[in-house]
Amino acid sequence: MSARPNYAGPRRSHTTEKFKDHEFLLEKLAYQKAKIEKLSVKLTKLKKKVIQQNLHRIQLEKEIKKLTGNSVLIRNCLLCDKTWKASGQHRVAVLKCGHTFGNNCIKKFVAVYQMCPGCEKPAKTEDVHYINGL
Repeated sequence: MSARPNYAGPRRSHTTEKFKDHEFLLEKLAYQKAKIEKLSVKLTKLKKKVIQQNLHRIQLEKEIKKLTGNSVLIRNCLLCDKTWKASGQHRVAVLKCGHTFGNNCIKKFVAVYQMCPGCEKPAKTEDVHYINGL
């Protein structure tokens, strides 16, 4: 009687490794989905904040025009509501779509969401440019 090689051991081991790899990939996928959901919730909150701040700014500009007869543009970042600076970290910056924000705010936002918070057009951090004189 000739001895047959036993392949059950390595196959079982290989199957176990595949199962563990599959489990790991499923866990990784679940983590990525949870991360995307968390970012989506955060993005929704930021969008609402941007819309509310923009509406508030427009209302203030209309009230100032009604009271004084002069048009005034309120120069605040829509993301943090701080006044823009002529230089430094919070100097005014613009995206290709024309929306303006504080430099640090928009760079952080675009790095995470890859879009303009004002119009949701795709954007990259390389699309952020300074505006001089504001």
